[in-house]
Amino acid sequence: MVAMLGIIIGAFLILQVFFSGLLGRFYRSEKIRTITSLYETLDEISDTTEDFSAEIMKQTAENNIQILIADQEFKAINSTSLDANEMSARLFGYYTGFFSEGSELLRETSNYKIQTSNDRRIGLQYLEMWGQLTNGDWFLIRTPLEGIEEAVRLSSRFFITIGALVLIASVIVVFVMSEHISKPIMQLTALSKRMANLDFSARYEGKAVNEIGELGDRFNRMSDQLQRAISELKSANVELQKDVERRTQLDQMRTEFLNNVSHELKTPIGLIEGYAEGLRDGIADDEESRDFYCDVIIDETKKMDTLVRQLLSLNQLEFGEDPVQMERFDLVGLIDGVVSNMKLLADQAGAEIVFPQRGEVYVWGDEFKIEEVVTNYLSNAIHHADGEKKIEIRLTDRDGIITTSVFNTGEPIPEADLPHIWEKFYKVDKARTREYGGSGIGLSIVKAIMDGHHQSCGASNFDNGVAFWFTLEGQKVI
Repeated sequence: MVAMLGIIIGAFLILQVFFSGLLGRFYRSEKIRTITSLYETLDEISDTTEDFSAEIMKQTAENNIQILIADQEFKAINSTSLDANEMSARLFGYYTGFFSEGSELLRETSNYKIQTSNDRRIGLQYLEMWGQLTNGDWFLIRTPLEGIEEAVRLSSRFFITIGALVLIASVIVVFVMSEHISKPIMQLTALSKRMANLDFSARYEGKAVNEIGELGDRFNRMSDQLQRAISELKSANVELQKDVERRTQLDQMRTEFLNNVSHELKTPIGLIEGYAEGLRDGIADDEESRDFYCDVIIDETKKMDTLVRQLLSLNQLEFGEDPVQMERFDLVGLIDGVVSNMKLLADQAGAEIVFPQRGEVYVWGDEFKIEEVVTNYLSNAIHHADGEKKIEIRLTDRDGIITTSVFNTGEPIPEADLPHIWEKFYKVDKARTREYGGSGIGLSIVKAIMDGHHQSCGASNFDNGVAFWFTLEGQKVI
């Protein structure tokens, strides 16, 4: 707006300088052209008395010109001046050179001269043309320059007045136009800032059918393409990093896997074998005892089935056979769904689940695998909740990293056990873990999932309970 107003004001000042400096010369030039044209007309009709007198009167009225026609003796023949004798004397004085002092010659031909002169009697300056017509008569044409100067002053004043009005109108028009232009540009600036923060939900909503509207549409298309490209890059980056680590961990994981599976299956296989032999040998004579033996065998079989399924899942995660599919999703909606699904289990255990976070918090990750992490944390919290039996889920943000924590009241985990709880088959309280069917693999699966995301997970002790947490890359929590 300032630039446009500067251009308008500058143009106005330049025009004013040229106007005031050149308008007087232009008017004088026009007057010279007028009296020259009048001379040519008079010279053509000088032999026609009626037309000649009429033309003299017409030009006098239209152009504020005084005309004198004199014979060769410089006696007035026809004049529009009230003082024809004075004009005759002035013409004779020019002819003899008596009045040449103080005159400025502007143009001279063989038939006439054009000059400026001062009339000391009345204090005016005139533009005059004098000479001889073709028929031999002398002529003097004069017009006051004071009228020209007055016209210049009036024209300058008019130009300044109109210019001021135009300037005011220009300020209003430029202000409205600059507001109309700058508003969508400011929207695009805000949109680019959000895109720089990887918030691709921002959209340009302008409806203008011009270059700015086209730029806004390109911003929207670029946002969609960037979101797809970043999603693909994150998935590719996860795969690349995992591939580098895979070979070094392969042999160690195989050895640990076989040893742990063998150890973990000994107990259920032994129980199944013992109770099956008891049934075969007829130890359980009554139906109630046989049902008990069968229930034990079925229960241990289910635990073995759960163990095998979890081992297969963990094996796929650690060997990269279940790749992480990075996408952008609402973490709050995912947690709400898990809480709703596990409400019945919490009610049976007498536990209260509190999740105060509202709104949307978008993060990057594999939504299905993160749901498994939240489910594992919440299930453990329900089974280990004690005292007030309160479970609280919270989301916090630090520099774009969203931390999800699941806290439950109860006994803290012994500090010596904290570093080992993520290991396969490790159990802090083996009796309690076996009581609800735990295998010691759930947290190992959580660790494998978060390692696959290249994010962190952990556990923290408090005076009144334990909090398990994990991190994801995302947006600021509001």
